[in-house]
Amino acid sequence: MLRQLWLVSLLLISTLSACRLANAPAEEVALVFEGAPTINIASPLAGSVYRENTPVNILARVENAGGDIANVELRVGDEIIGQIANPNAAGASAFTITSSWPAVRVGQQTLSIIVSRTSGAQTALETVTIEVRGMATPTPTISPTTDSVAATPTTADAQSNSGQPAAPTAEQQAAQPTSEQPAAQPTVEQVAPSAVPPTASATSSVPRIRIVQGANVRQGPSTSFQVIGTLAAGAESDILAKLADDSWYKIRLSNVYNTTGWVARVVVEVLGDTSTIPIEAAPPTPVPVLPTAVPPTAAPAGPTAPPVAATGADLVIEGVPGVNPHPFVCAQASTVTVTVKNIGTRRAEGIFVAVQDIYNNAVGANTSAPIVGGIDPGGTGTVELYLTVSNNFREAHTTRVVVDPNNAITETNETNNVYNSPVYSLEQGGC
Repeated sequence: MLRQLWLVSLLLISTLSACRLANAPAEEVALVFEGAPTINIASPLAGSVYRENTPVNILARVENAGGDIANVELRVGDEIIGQIANPNAAGASAFTITSSWPAVRVGQQTLSIIVSRTSGAQTALETVTIEVRGMATPTPTISPTTDSVAATPTTADAQSNSGQPAAPTAEQQAAQPTSEQPAAQPTVEQVAPSAVPPTASATSSVPRIRIVQGANVRQGPSTSFQVIGTLAAGAESDILAKLADDSWYKIRLSNVYNTTGWVARVVVEVLGDTSTIPIEAAPPTPVPVLPTAVPPTAAPAGPTAPPVAATGADLVIEGVPGVNPHPFVCAQASTVTVTVKNIGTRRAEGIFVAVQDIYNNAVGANTSAPIVGGIDPGGTGTVELYLTVSNNFREAHTTRVVVDPNNAITETNETNNVYNSPVYSLEQGGC
């Protein structure tokens, strides 16, 4: 009898052991990424044109990554403009790169992104070529009126200086280049210095607009639509479509991830022939939704549940942004240093900072740049931007700094990420 009980006990022990082994968790297997990583540069686009000292926003995605990515290196030509060590510590299969370059060299520039593994054997390289134009490129006069779009003021000046009694025709006025027009600049955006009106460029295959003063870019062709960005005087962009009456143009807003928007005809100069541009019908004008009146209800009986604390990122500007030189000097770039702190409970990534010149309650010159990498709760990130104010010297200006200007990041508080400087007088400088 004892022998039979011993055999039954042994059988039960063996069965339980087998069950434990069968239910044991499988050993985790680390993901291995073979071969070189791949790089896709989303911004800037190949062939993009930038003004000198205008930030070039860089956005790229690295795939087939893994945790053994040792280094990311950004170059313009032979110059290293940024390095990120161990950029993918979490070992994700893909990650993004954001940076900015202030366009300090004129001419064709090649941006290169190099991604290396720890072994050094697998390295990826991706390049894109852009053009940087010098500040000597002709721009409209300071604070032009709507009438200045149709006539070039330098023509009249040249007539008065030469003393010629005969007034030129309207066609000659439209074709007259400014004194700063380069002798030869063979790009599709140039208005040729010949008897061709600005709206019928002989060299441009894609019509473009040039901003004659600080302009808002909207979601639709009306001031009733939301503003999605701003463009400074002298900025240019391709025309993608237009209204039938030529009162609004649809353009590519390249500094906001290649999005498109609409700009009014009265604030732009047209470069090229718009007769072949597609005509789009105006979308329905947005109608504000009025809140529905809700009758008051009786308070519920008994105690209410305590409010739940909001969780998420919350970005604020830490301290006072630094500006050098300050006050701003007309037609001279100042460096603006901004430190952003995340006082929320979650990490924030893809953070952009915008700096705007405010004159007469309107946005004029403006620029934006990303903070490389994200910001953890309680952490900070710093970015340098370059802003040139070129109008209304010896008059009152203010500087506005905005974190996440397009509200791309969901925050627990969307009202605490703007800084407005005290009023200052813009020095004359080179204006």
